[in-house]
Amino acid sequence: MRRKPWAFLALVMLLVSCATDGGSSGTGITSVEGNVAGIANGGATMSALATGTPTNLAGIEVIVEDTPAAAETDADGRFVVRGKFDGRATLRFRRAADALSAQMTIVVPRGGTLTLHDVQIDVAADAAVAANRHAVFDALVAGADCGAGTLSLVSIGGAESGYVYKVDLASAFIHDGDGTAVDCGELRASQRVHVEAVARPDGSFQNADVEVEQ
Repeated sequence: MRRKPWAFLALVMLLVSCATDGGSSGTGITSVEGNVAGIANGGATMSALATGTPTNLAGIEVIVEDTPAAAETDADGRFVVRGKFDGRATLRFRRAADALSAQMTIVVPRGGTLTLHDVQIDVAADAAVAANRHAVFDALVAGADCGAGTLSLVSIGGAESGYVYKVDLASAFIHDGDGTAVDCGELRASQRVHVEAVARPDGSFQNADVEVEQ
C-alpha cells in the first residue's frame, strides 16, 4: 500500500520537536570540508591546473551564504567550515586579493559532514565543481516510496527547516546494526538511520549505506 509522505513528515516533525539534540548528532554542528585543487577563468585552463599546473590555493574564504559559517583555505587548499545550518545552501569561494569568486550549491543535513574532494574553481563561470561529494549524517525516516525507489529523510535537530532529503533506493544498501538487510517495506516513520552516501549535485543521495537503528 502506498504511504502518504506528508503524514509521515508531520509525525516526524512532531517527534523531533519533542526530542533533545543528542546522540551522534551532538550539538547539531554541520561540517563542510574538502580541498580546492585548481583555479581558472575557463574550462581549458581548469583542466591544466587539475593536472599539476602550480597555483595559489591559500587564503580563499569558504562561506555558507546567509550564515556566520566560514573558513579559509590553507596552502594546500584544504578547508573545514562548521556551523548550524542544513538543507540547500550556497557555498561561496572568494578571495579579495585577485577578485576570485565562485559558488556551489550544497545540500547537507543538520549535524552531518559533507566532504568535497578536489574542488575546481572557474571564476569566469562563477562556478565551483567537486570531483566527488561524500556525505555522512544521521536522520529520521519521513517516508519510503518503495515503488518509486525513494527514501525520504529529515534532519535530526533541524527538522524545523522542513527540508526533505531524498535517497535513491535502487543503489542503496539498507541494513540493521548486525548487517542484516532491511526491506524497504519494513521502514517506519521516525526511525533513526545513519547514512553514508554519494551526494549528487541536485541534492539527492545515491550509493547509500543506510543503517537502521532498532
